[in-house]
Formats: sequence, C-alpha cells, structure tokens
Amino acid sequence: MGTKESKHACISYEDAVKRVSDAELRRLKDAFKKSAGVGRLYLSRNAFQQDVLCEGVPPKITDMLYVACGGTQRGISLKDLLCGLVLITRGTQEEKTKFLWNLYCNDAGTYIIKSDYVRNVNLAPFESVSLFAQGERVNFEQFQDWIVKHRNATVLSNWLLADNCVSLTSELETPTFYQSLAGVTHLEEKDIGDLEKEFWRLKNTSQNGQIDLQFLGPLISPPIPKNALTGLFNAFDENRDGHIDFKELCCGVSAACRGPGVERTRFCFKIFDVDRDGVLNHEETLQMINVLLFVAKENRDAQQFKDLTNQHVISDLVEFAQRRSPDGVPSTLTRDNVSLTAEDFMIWNVQCGLRLMQPLLDLIFELCHIVFGLWPQCKHMEYDIVRGWLQREERRPYRVGQFWYLISRDWWLTWMQYTQHTSQTCDYCKRTASQRSAVDEALVCDESFNTHSLEQHDSYSLGSVSGSSGISAGRHCGQHRPGPIDNSNLITANPYRNVRTLTGEGGHLKRDTPLVQNHDFELVPKSLWKAVNRWYGDNLPLPRQVIQPPNLEVELELYPLNLRILLHQVQTAPNSSGASTQITSWGSTTSGGYGVLASGGGYAAIAASSVLQPPKRYLAYTAAFSRLATVRQVGEFLCEQLRLKPEDIRLWHVPPSSASLDNSAILLEEDTMCLKELLIRDNDQLLLEIRNKDLTWPEELSSLASTQSGQVGAGPGDRRRLTRTSIMSVHAPGATGLHNLGNTCFMNAALQVLFNTQPLAQYFHRQMHRFELNAANKLGTRGQLAMRYAELLKEVWTATTRSVAPLKLRFCVNKHAPQFAGGGQHDSQELLEWLLDALHEDLNRVMEKPYSELKDSNGRPDKIVAAEAWSQHHARNQSIIIDLFYGQLKSKVSCLSCGHESVRFDPFSLLSLPLPVENYVYLEVLVILLDGSVPIKYGLRLNSECKYSDLKQKLATLCPLQPSLMLVCELWNSQIRQVVADEEKLRTQSSKDLYVYQLPEQSSVRTRSNSALSMHIEQGLKDIQRSSALITTQDSLSSLSTLQTSNRSSSRVICNGHISDGQDPAGPDGSHELTKYSNANTNISSSSVGHVHELQPDDAGKVSRCFGKRECMPHSLFCFKDKLAPATNPCKTKIIKIFKSIFRRNWHSFSPPSVYCRNT
Repeated sequence: MGTKESKHACISYEDAVKRVSDAELRRLKDAFKKSAGVGRLYLSRNAFQQDVLCEGVPPKITDMLYVACGGTQRGISLKDLLCGLVLITRGTQEEKTKFLWNLYCNDAGTYIIKSDYVRNVNLAPFESVSLFAQGERVNFEQFQDWIVKHRNATVLSNWLLADNCVSLTSELETPTFYQSLAGVTHLEEKDIGDLEKEFWRLKNTSQNGQIDLQFLGPLISPPIPKNALTGLFNAFDENRDGHIDFKELCCGVSAACRGPGVERTRFCFKIFDVDRDGVLNHEETLQMINVLLFVAKENRDAQQFKDLTNQHVISDLVEFAQRRSPDGVPSTLTRDNVSLTAEDFMIWNVQCGLRLMQPLLDLIFELCHIVFGLWPQCKHMEYDIVRGWLQREERRPYRVGQFWYLISRDWWLTWMQYTQHTSQTCDYCKRTASQRSAVDEALVCDESFNTHSLEQHDSYSLGSVSGSSGISAGRHCGQHRPGPIDNSNLITANPYRNVRTLTGEGGHLKRDTPLVQNHDFELVPKSLWKAVNRWYGDNLPLPRQVIQPPNLEVELELYPLNLRILLHQVQTAPNSSGASTQITSWGSTTSGGYGVLASGGGYAAIAASSVLQPPKRYLAYTAAFSRLATVRQVGEFLCEQLRLKPEDIRLWHVPPSSASLDNSAILLEEDTMCLKELLIRDNDQLLLEIRNKDLTWPEELSSLASTQSGQVGAGPGDRRRLTRTSIMSVHAPGATGLHNLGNTCFMNAALQVLFNTQPLAQYFHRQMHRFELNAANKLGTRGQLAMRYAELLKEVWTATTRSVAPLKLRFCVNKHAPQFAGGGQHDSQELLEWLLDALHEDLNRVMEKPYSELKDSNGRPDKIVAAEAWSQHHARNQSIIIDLFYGQLKSKVSCLSCGHESVRFDPFSLLSLPLPVENYVYLEVLVILLDGSVPIKYGLRLNSECKYSDLKQKLATLCPLQPSLMLVCELWNSQIRQVVADEEKLRTQSSKDLYVYQLPEQSSVRTRSNSALSMHIEQGLKDIQRSSALITTQDSLSSLSTLQTSNRSSSRVICNGHISDGQDPAGPDGSHELTKYSNANTNISSSSVGHVHELQPDDAGKVSRCFGKRECMPHSLFCFKDKLAPATNPCKTKIIKIFKSIFRRNWHSFSPPSVYCRNT
C-alpha cells in the first residue's frame, strides 16, 4: 500500500455532477472556496480533515481517505473531492467496493498485501485466514467476493457498504437568516433580500453609517408631515437605540405593508403613541388628528376631506366614546380631554365614517416600496403606488434645489398599458376594484407576477432596448413587460462623447423641436425615479434641477449650460479620448455642478514650463452647470472633482468668437457673479488654469512669451488680460494687486509701498525717468530695473484688471540680485533697500562721481556740519530716490580721556524701528487666610521687570491683606519649593505655582528683609522645606529677652542659629523676642541627652538636628514610633499653637516640615 500518490477515481466528474442538484453543487462550490481560500484551486490535507471529515477520525484513516479521494501533495481539487463525496454518499455497491479496493491496494493497484492490510485494519485471525487463504496477496476479484460475504469485517466496510450511511445534504439543516426572518414576518425570502440591498445602500449613503432620524428625515419628509417624523421613526426603532437596523426595518415593513389590517392599524397607533404607554393622551390625540387631516388633504381623494376640520374629528371621537360606554354610564371623554386606548383606536378606525386612517395607510404603504426598496407583489399594485406618489408630489409646488427626472413619453405609455389594466382573477384587483374607474375584461391578469417574475423577464427586457420596436410592441400588447427606461429620443447626438464628463446631466435635450411635458416626456421626482430604476433599470437618466431666477418664480431648468473645460498641456498633449463614463447615480449635488459622477480622478499640478514656450490648451472635460451657478460654486465643484486646492486654480472664459486665439480669454474674478451675468452661453469654453509648482500661472508665462516673441497681441493694450469685471465695471486707478510668483510676497509688499508713493509714481507715470536714465553706471543695472519698474507701475495704475503679474520685474531682480532668486522666503526690507539703491544708480544724474574728503566737525555748529556733509553726498548722488527717501543720521563720538567730541552726519534711506511689544507677565496667586476660609485665586498682570514686592502691592488692592502680612511661596508637588524674597524679580515659570499665606499681625513688627532668615534663605533646600513651619513661627515671635540656663533640665529650641529657652520668654509688654545666639564656643550639656556640638558662626543658618523627642514636635509630625516618657516643655504648647494657626487650612495638604528641638 502506498499513500503518496492519488488513486484513480471510481466515477467521473460528469457522472458526479449528474447525481447532485444545482443547489447542492452551488453549496459545495461555496464551501470549497471558503475552506481552500480565495483564489486557491486545491484543498489542503488539514482542511480536508477539519472541514470534510472531522477531528475524531484517526490520522491513519484520514490519510487513506485523502489519497482515495484524489489527494496529492498539492491538495485535492474540487472535481476529485466532488467525485469522492458523491461516491461515498450516493455510489453503488460496486463503486463503493472499488473505492475500498483503492484504499488498501498497492501503488500499482494490482494486489492487496497481507502485512499492510492487517496492519491498517486490525483484522481478526479468522477474517485474515479467510481472505489470505491462498497466498500473501489477493487481487480485485478475490477481494470483491470476500468483502461481499464479510461486510462487517472492518469498520470502514461496515460503514461504507451500509444503506444510507451518510447523506450529502442534511435534512435537519439550520434555517438561514432569511428563512428565520421570513418565518416571523409576512415577507418572503426574496422580499428580505431586496430590502437588504436597499438597506445597505442607505447605510453607505449616510454620513455616520447609520439610518437615524437625521438621515431618514429628508428622504421621507415630504410626503410624511414633519410632526409625524419622530413617531414614524420610533415605530420602526423598536429598541429605541437611535437608529434602525435591518431586522427592525423588515419587521416594520412587514407590519406596515404585508400584514393584515389589524396589524397595519396597530403600526399606525405606534406612530402616535410617542411615550409608548398604550394610550393616546389628549396631546397625542390632537397630534394624530392634525397628521391624519394633513395626509388626507394631500391624498388623491382630497376632495372629500377639504371641508373636514379638527372639531369634526373631535366630535366624532366623543360620539364614539359615548357609544362605547355602557348603558347609563356617561363617558369621561370630552372635547377638552380626548384620549384613546389601542383597542379603542382600532375599533374607531373600523366604525368611523370619516375613513381618515386609509390615506395614512396608503402613504406608508407607498413609502415602504418607494424609499425602503420593497418590490410590488403585482403590476397593478405597482401602478397604484407610482400613481399615488406622483400625484401627491405634483400637487406640491417646486422647491429650489429639487431634482426631477425626465422619462420618455413612449416608454411611459408602454408602462401604463402594462400596469393599469386589471383582472377579476387578481386578488389585489379584487380588493381595489372600487377604487378603479374601469376594468378591461379583454386582458387577463397574470397572477404569477410577483417579485420573482421580475427577474424572469430580465432577459426579455434587455432584448427590447435597441430602437423603438420594443416600445411599439408594448403599445399594442400591454401584457409584455417594458424594458429599461429609454430616453434616447429626447437627446441629441453628443459630439464630445469621447471626452470625459464631470457631471451627470445625462445629455443635451433637443432644441430644434420644443419638448413639451405630457407630450414628449413625463417628470417624476428623484425618489420615484430611484424606485422605477430599481424595478426596470435605465440607459440614460436625465435629471433636471429646480431654480429660481431673480425676481421670477421657480422653474425647472430643462437646458443647463453644457460647458467645455480646457486645460494647459506642457509638452505633449495627453490623450483625452477616454471612454465616456456611464452614469449610474447622481447623489446629492449643489447648484455649482449640475449632477456629479460617483468617481472623480485626481489631477496633479502642471509642472513649471519654460518661460519662452507658451503652454497650449486642450479639451479635457465637459460639464453641465446651472445658469445661476456662481463662479465660486463652479470652482469649488471642479476642485472637488479633480482634487485641487481652490487657491491653485483660476477660471477663464474663452468666447466662441475668438476661441482660436490664445490671448482672448477673460479672467473670471468675481466669485459671486453667476454664469448668466457673465454672459456665458451653452457650449462655451472655460479654461481651468492650474498654478505651477513654483506658484507661477501658465497664462502669465504665456503672455510674457508672446510679448518677447512679438506675436499677435504683443502690444501694451493687447498684453493686458481682460476680466469680466473690467468689461462691465469701472476700475479705480491703482487698486491693482500683484500675483504671487512663488513666495514673492516680500517683493510685492515692497512694490506696493513704492507704487503708492505719489511723487515717485507721478515721476515714472510722466516718463520723466527716460530723461535721467543712466545706462552707463556700472553700480546699477544699466537702466534695466528702472525701465521694468516703469512698465509695471504704468500697468498697475492704468490696468482695468484686479491683479497683474510682475514677471518682467521679477526676472530683472533675479538677474541682478541672485540672493533673491529661487522660491525661498526673503526679507522685504532687504529687497526694498536694494531696490531703492538700484533705482538710484539707474537714475543718478551724476555721470562721474568726484572724490571728496569728509572734514571733522571741530566743534562747529550741527547745522553747518550737516549742510557740509549733505553737500558732499549730493555732489556724488543726485536722483529722485535721493530727493524722496534719503536723510541724515547724526552720530557723536566722545573721548573718555580728554572729553573731545566728534560729530558726523551720515546719509540713510531706511531706519529699523522696534515694534511695540506687550511686556507683561500674567500671574495666578492663591491666597490662603488665617481664618480658615476657602482660598481665593487672583489673576495679576504685571510688568516683567517688576519684583515680588510690587506683586504684594498689587495684590493688596484686590484682597484684604497688607503687604507686610503676606508670605509668598512657590509650591511644587504639594511642598514648599521656595519662599521668595521681596527683592527678587518675577519669574514667569512659577506664575501658576504661587501661594500667598497670611501671617499673624505680630509679625508686622519686623520685616523679612531684616531677619536672619532672609540672609540664609537660599541655604539648604531641605532645611527650608523641613523648617518652613518653624520659620513662620519665628516671625510670629518677638526677640527673647535673655537666654537663661539652670542646673535643672530645661528645654531649648535651636533653629537657624536661634535658641529658645524652655521658660516663658514674654516680656513686660507682652511681646516675644528671639535673640540670636552668636557665642563662638558655648557648651550646652544635659544629663538626659548628652553632648551637643558647638555652634560656630557659620552654623547660624543651619539647623541643629535631633531625633526621638516627640514632645518637641507636633503630634502629626512624629519621626519615630517608639514610646518615650513624657517630658514637660514650656515652649511646646506655644510653638504648636502658632504652627497650627498658620497652617490651619493646609495642615494635611502638603508634606509638613519637621521641627527640631533639643532638651538641655
């Protein structure tokens, strides 16, 4: 036996396909594709074991079945797998025996060897002797005779040869989602599939991907009244999660359309029961009456409801309640308190003679078919749905921005004859016979027409598209289903069909013969067009938009402006013969683009071309726009479609009379003007100019190239580009802008300053520079800059355009000042200084500059020295620039030794003045008072040069604290970072971490600047943090009068060089004083503590530390947990009281400092 190569199949693939149904074959193919993977042709061995067999099959048996079914090292193909599965499930006894033979035989397929067979199947000794009685191997005939008699010899033979051992399709399959949903609704599986397609289309259209009230409102209102939108949405949204899922949509459509009358009425009750309490209260009932009357008066049978009012309906409800009440019991329902339960609502709908509920039921029925995608059950129902929806829309006036679609009258008549004829054999026709005017008995209704029959006629419909033969046949025989909507008889031939169109207008309507509504075409709203298109398909949609011209009524624009969009080509003309795009949908559009195609390719910016090679134009796109669309809307639409930036494009109008001339385009700069006001007509050309990568405009380069080459239009008047504004309005002289030619805003700013200097502008405007041009001056540009500047100034002051391009001047600047070349950014002052100097040298009246030596002032008056200096400068430099822009700057140099002063007057043209800058700092200070009140945060604005003493003075005007009672600290991470001194300058980095603590009034006797603390405030950050509480205590005490010692044990406090005795240090006036201990060698001994180190003079700012004395520190600041004997300390109570009084509010809010005491 070998298992490396596959065995020959017992049945062929064609025979296997005949033994399975189409559904089974399709299911097997889908399962194979899913298990093998997308794009793979073979099923792996692991996938065969997991998906075809199961994991419980032994690996050895799996390998045998894998090879027997045609498995190789690459895998099993679909054909081999299908042959194996069909043989196992539906094969004959001979075929199954042959399959078992292939399992056990050798690679050649000639014999079964005893050792391999016994090892694989674990035969009993008896069966082994009976099979191999004649030798160690057997052939197929011997094996076939033996396996028939000993079927139960092996597990595989017993399983495979048994009748109905395994089935290819399980009869107890789990129902699909569609089957489960169809079982709980009144919909068929095909209906659910149609609803799912429309559901996902709506979800993909929504901005947030959900069908919520905000998205659904514009789709269904109108015709649904706005006051009923929320109720209708809640009727679908069962779980009240704010959006409608697919299951809710199917259940709602089933209840509103396909359910019995009671269920449809109950669905309407859900619309009005907003609070879902099962009862319509007075407000909900009045809302119901308003909605029912509004819908009824918009219905096609509105004539019978025109005189009906709210009071009539309320009276009918009151009478209904009286009839429903038991005999002798008065009804509680009055005109001022009208309420209905669900049961009363449904009974009133049946017994009410007004029949107000039927128009709402019909509207919801039509809504589910038109908007939600449910297909009609028969063609007669389709006719009623379309007729009801269309008549309701036609009664409403046109709305600006609304789209209506044109349908050929020929196709419309064919559809009407197909759908409007009724038959007595149709169930729907029987129910609606009273609503129809006539019944054509000659035509027999096809009851088999349903949603499934629409698909069956697709092949016939597609065959009747070409020509009008299908339409003519449809006229004579109304039973034939019309083909896709054909509007070819309404449009003319498109001469630019090989050019891509950016809009979805559909085509050019015929103009030679006027098209008349109801004679040549029919109009349907957008929502109805989508439904008919979904049922029949279309070849050419013709949407048209409703507009409102100024001072006129709204109208439907049948003939929009079809424009040709031109682009520039740089080197070779791109191939614009792309296939025309088939329009499938419009989507929401603006008045800028007359319908937009779904896909729009990007367009990269044109690379900068050579200056001397004017770019050519070519037809790139076509587009249709409303004649009321503004230039801004057209530009935004083109930018959106071609993925361009609005600041990188300009629009030009190319009149048809001079379309062949390159310099005849008119720049469209008035963004708010519409195409009609700009005299743009149908089939005109619009040039879409896209700025180059170096920020130059191709049209400006073309103008310069034409001027240099001497082509037509090279004169001063012809070179100037016209704009529609210049033609239709008067332009103010000098109010002309300069184009940015690639980060040239620095140059434009300097030029605009010079252009508006009146003396200089008049000098060049009167051509006076020609008489003073110094072309021989090597220090200038030999007159080139002056000539280019004069030309540009004349163009700015005489042009009728809103902007011009300073191309020639820019090239001249780049030539003579390479530092300003390229596309980089530069300083406008530097360019202005160079420009004035170059213009001065080009217009210098001094041809040869004489040598002169500047004399010293020698104490002479400034007036004489200044006149002498200016005379020497004027002898070498004389021009209009010197007269207008130059002055003298006085400089004085004094000798520090002898006091001699030397005064000079130097000429200057520019002075750099500093701009005034706000020199303030903003601080936030949190003030904490001693009374325990809530801290208050103050915001202060101070000069950045102020000190913290100024902060205290400013803060004293806002809070009830004197500057002497303020302690300013910087806190970080709930710890005191630093106690700032009054003389320090404000720091902006700590502006948000400032805290001001109120000090006790006793501390006003001394200032912090005179205390020892201020002298050592920067010493030891840890000491400051740990002793900050005691520091405050020190400021609250007055100087201790004397320092006494005794033989008995007394306690002293040593802090920053200060010693406090244990006795009461109060003086005669009641004040406290703390004297500085300054003895160089003083020994303090104590029998209980021991030796204390000597205090040196430099130790005055440090803390003498001791540990372990809990009576020397507050209770919450214990450093050790050991239990010590209590000791009396007269200073203890006083320190803790003052410490707590200062930090009462923040006792636990920050890391408290430690108080170090020493008992002596």
